[in-house]
Amino acid sequence: MGAPPTPWLNVGTIGSLARVLADEHRCQTPVAETPGATLLGTMHQHEVQPGLFLRLNRVRDRVGLHSEARLSPCLKVALVWHGASHLRFGEHRFSLDGGHPQRAMVIALDRPTAFERQGVRGGSEHSAVVTMTPEWLRRRCAVSAPRQVLPPTEHHHLGCCTWRPSSDLVARLIALSRVSHSSPAIALEREAVTLALVGEMLTAIDSPLMRSEPSAHDWITAFDAMIGSGEAACLCQAELAGRLGMSPRQLQRRHRQHYGMALGEHLRRRRMERARDALIHETVSVESAATMAGYASAANFATAFKQAFGHSPSACRRLSRER
Repeated sequence: MGAPPTPWLNVGTIGSLARVLADEHRCQTPVAETPGATLLGTMHQHEVQPGLFLRLNRVRDRVGLHSEARLSPCLKVALVWHGASHLRFGEHRFSLDGGHPQRAMVIALDRPTAFERQGVRGGSEHSAVVTMTPEWLRRRCAVSAPRQVLPPTEHHHLGCCTWRPSSDLVARLIALSRVSHSSPAIALEREAVTLALVGEMLTAIDSPLMRSEPSAHDWITAFDAMIGSGEAACLCQAELAGRLGMSPRQLQRRHRQHYGMALGEHLRRRRMERARDALIHETVSVESAATMAGYASAANFATAFKQAFGHSPSACRRLSRER
């Protein structure tokens, strides 16, 4: 059997993705071309948290597609690891390419902004775009405008910064862009990678959000919210400390002082509880639950699960089906 055919993307599909975060979207193709199948490849957009979006593109431009839209206020992060993307926000033009080392860009849109993407016939673009809405920024970062995330020198509408993302993060994005199916474990990985990208961006651009010393009340409130939402279970200790605005060692010390246990023990317990909830309410496989709990081996997960809850993951799934 041959490999499955590469999917085509037409103007309607592209527009339906764009209209989630934009108004007045329109596409133009050269007059001599049929405006049907314009891109070869895949585009997937995921709302990984309410108001936080990850879009993954792996496309080749068949005709030189030109698209325009009016973007809603937001903070956008864009990274291209193969090919190139030629963009305009308001009066500012940018070109991102997949050269080495890769450079990522963040731009603040404090008000509705004209946007334009100019495609190149035969050109490719493998990229990731993260969009943070004002609602998400207010809820998770306590800022009233996207520009407040950027350093004071770029503290304005259409303020922009670039930085070099880590090779590990780029590799995780590339792997996700190749995934054609979904599962609870994959959804968690999308969320974790998106938050890791946001965290790297905040650190690399020296965002004001990373410089303030959190008070005891502030970090405990934020940590408890991340535990309750499940976000903490998706992050390593370094990523979690970065989101809370402190070093891993500082977080470990403060956590033990407040909670009376090691941070790693607390996170392992919550990951295990999250996996148990998925087994009961989502009837995921034991293998998927093991991945959610951070175990590479389902057998090791089953042993730890039984020690924690007194019964095996398989028994937990059977009980949930009998309810």
